[in-house]
Amino acid sequence: MSIQMFEIFHGAVLAKIMRSYGERPVILRLVESRPEEYWSVYTLNDEVHLVIKYRTQAHKLSKGGLSWGFVFSPEEVDLIRRLQEEKKVYVALVGGQRSIGETMEVGLLSDEEFVTLIQTNDGSGLALTMRYEPHRQLRIVHKRKVVYKVPLSRLDNWEVPGG
Repeated sequence: MSIQMFEIFHGAVLAKIMRSYGERPVILRLVESRPEEYWSVYTLNDEVHLVIKYRTQAHKLSKGGLSWGFVFSPEEVDLIRRLQEEKKVYVALVGGQRSIGETMEVGLLSDEEFVTLIQTNDGSGLALTMRYEPHRQLRIVHKRKVVYKVPLSRLDNWEVPGG
């Protein structure tokens, strides 16, 4: 059976979470009750939902940087809102590349950060850009404005609630 692209990027995020915890256990549960609706959602420690969204093509920026565009459809935004009624929702934006070994980054957005972005949403979806520049924090851009700076190590240092 062949490996799908989403499995590579989802697996990278989940492996980082599991391996950064050392001796503290993390319970990982794929939400399978409605797989067509919850395809990219995982529940961690029965406390939080983690949504993983990835892109495989980066745009090259000047000074060696990269950017990835992420679009959340109106349906995805509604799904995340519904999930937030149950538990906090964290969103992992995975900026990938087609070739393993090239620069790839994960920008983890907290529930509060993502709520702020979708509160102003008018039902038309949400478009974000994640920018990587060497030796700097990731920049999350919305409507051509940097809205968050995310440390490169945020996912590695994330203490998953309920652990």
